[in-house]
Amino acid sequence: MARVSPRPAPNHLAWHLLAFFVVIVGSLWSLAEGWKRIADPHVGPTRTWVDVVMFSEPGFAERCGSEESVVVTVVHDPQKEEWIKEGSEDYMHACPNTQVRMIMRPDLRAINEIESGQLKPTLWAPSDQLFASNLEEHWQLAHPDTPLEYGPSLLYSPLVVVLWTDRVEALEQLGLHVSQQDTLFADLLCAGVERVSPSMGSPRSNVPIQWADWWRAAFTPPRQRPASPSLDELREWGRVEVEHMLPTRTSIGATTLILMAHDYLWSLAPYSIETPSEFDDALHALEEQIEGWLRRCEAGQEDFRGRPRVLAQHLLLLGGTRFDGVVITENFALEMLATLDSTTTGPARARVLYPRSTLINSHPTVFFPGKSTEIEAAERFVQYLMRRSSQDRAISFGFRPGDQTLSIRDARTKNNPFLGLRRYGVAMDLGVDVDIEQPPRPGRTSLRTLIESWSNATGRY
Repeated sequence: MARVSPRPAPNHLAWHLLAFFVVIVGSLWSLAEGWKRIADPHVGPTRTWVDVVMFSEPGFAERCGSEESVVVTVVHDPQKEEWIKEGSEDYMHACPNTQVRMIMRPDLRAINEIESGQLKPTLWAPSDQLFASNLEEHWQLAHPDTPLEYGPSLLYSPLVVVLWTDRVEALEQLGLHVSQQDTLFADLLCAGVERVSPSMGSPRSNVPIQWADWWRAAFTPPRQRPASPSLDELREWGRVEVEHMLPTRTSIGATTLILMAHDYLWSLAPYSIETPSEFDDALHALEEQIEGWLRRCEAGQEDFRGRPRVLAQHLLLLGGTRFDGVVITENFALEMLATLDSTTTGPARARVLYPRSTLINSHPTVFFPGKSTEIEAAERFVQYLMRRSSQDRAISFGFRPGDQTLSIRDARTKNNPFLGLRRYGVAMDLGVDVDIEQPPRPGRTSLRTLIESWSNATGRY
């Protein structure tokens, strides 16, 4: 019988080594891709056959440019983070040839990092023209042959004050007509602290006044004291305390400080502050007096370092036992009031106030010199954000549309806080429902000097 040779045994070790190698390579590739996503979460979607079909669609070139891939670096402020990130994701889905790389930076920090070369954006979207002009003053000196270019304002949002309703009623009885007051920021944030000029000598009051003391001083005989609120309630309220953001760290805080300084100067004749140069001159002339006034205003204030949304929620959590109100932009005020509205019934417990003299954040767009393909892609992205659907979505986030031909009343959105929160004093039309006169914005040097004066006065940075 013929002898059959045995079949060679399979090399199990070789197969195990090959499988191990495949697993290791796959794991390393996954880690590398995951790290890319962590380092840059806004990487554009991978191009597929669907994208190739999109490239041939009518209108694609107008909306997205050529098929060539392009990266646009966009630096934006924290106020509009959710809205602009949603817009970037929608745009990358509509235009898979464009990667929009989003970087969030507070405006003052963005200015420093752009000037140092740490940030090199294609597009910057700060919260207000104040900060764009601040950067431009330096940019013109450093880059005289490559000026910055401006696009449209994406959104609008005024700086407002949110107070508990009983505080508003008390202020009205004290004769402080909140809807007509020219110096509301100084009156509330520095209640009872005297504003003195060099010729007026030393101030008598050194810290913001207690509600009970203010009440007693206002209602001396023969003026009759109202029955409500009672002195016991006023004593529970304690000191008049309206919180604001840090001017050194946030654009909202810096804007609040500008308005406080404007109110201080406005009340002192013969200083005229109708133009930016007049504002700058007055700030320079009374720098020492303003610093002393700020020291008294801020005495005993907490060092709040959170984000605007946290400050607004802080007011809700602590209620009237700790704060009388907050200074915040309208979009965060509406978000806070929506939370309050969903958890309470009955009369409105809080009111949003639009001071006669306040600033309206204009959210400009600033284009930087660079490759023409990147600049053109950035311009197309801005055009996308100015579309009706994007502007309507901004309204749902509590912003007023940058396209001022659009009506808030007619917004195509299920959630329109301007309509749903009218009972809290929300204004539909600025300039119609409320009378606002924006003061001049200070120049770069004056702004930085004012912030430095605040830091010296408070010891906070």
